[in-house]
Amino acid sequence: MPRRRVRATRPLLLAAALAVGGCSGAGDALEISGSTTVNPIVVEVAEAYRRQGNDVLIDTQGGSSGGLAQLRDGQIDIAMSSKPLDGADPDTFRGTVVAYDAVGVAVHPAVVAGGVDGVNRVQLAAIFEGTITNWAELGGPDVAIFVYDKEPGRGTREVFDEFLYGAGEPRRRATHRNYAVAGANEESRLKISTTTGAIGPLSIAFIDDSLATLDVEGVAPTVGTIRDGSYGIVRPLLLVTDGEPSAPAQEFIDLTMSATGTEVITALGYLPPG
Repeated sequence: MPRRRVRATRPLLLAAALAVGGCSGAGDALEISGSTTVNPIVVEVAEAYRRQGNDVLIDTQGGSSGGLAQLRDGQIDIAMSSKPLDGADPDTFRGTVVAYDAVGVAVHPAVVAGGVDGVNRVQLAAIFEGTITNWAELGGPDVAIFVYDKEPGRGTREVFDEFLYGAGEPRRRATHRNYAVAGANEESRLKISTTTGAIGPLSIAFIDDSLATLDVEGVAPTVGTIRDGSYGIVRPLLLVTDGEPSAPAQEFIDLTMSATGTEVITALGYLPPG
């Protein structure tokens, strides 16, 4: 089958290097694809996996839903998913929780500097539905709100929507023109950080000094608030196989769950399970 090479971001470039260097043939490599949120963990664990003499190809085609679809079609060995498995997924899917992540409400720093440091669930829904369109309506600067939502099928969007509306409830689309969708976490980070007044959901592991975050219902998104359950937008990060994993897939999953993987997960800003 054709192999999709990884994109030119730093973690994915590293994955490409792991996949190409010394590879004995693409057909012998473990293939992993899916969530850009889970991807940094997999890329770093792949270094140790490669040092054990194994080959691995990593991609993020289509996010969580894309990875799960490729797994269903037999195109890959492991899917990365930043959303829980549900009734729409095949009964044969087997997910291993490798970490927990908070979805932060990321904003351009000027929003917090202008006086808005938190929102509640109702206000957040109103922003994404387009009924609150200026930060002045929340006591902030007189700046138009620009929403960078996640595209449909992304795990971040599904978890965010469930927080706002409950399980199974579709998001009402924004009605104002300052609304766009973004795909990968790197794309969301770049767009929010370079658009004054911007807001969007983003994994806390991707939030850096170019962004600020809003408290949600008075709670900041941190590893500590993931651990104690006080932050409301939290999701498991999964490695998923179709049925029992192959020996190479199980080896990779075991390595991710080992002390090596735990060190990686902690360093990246996620919460290890257990």
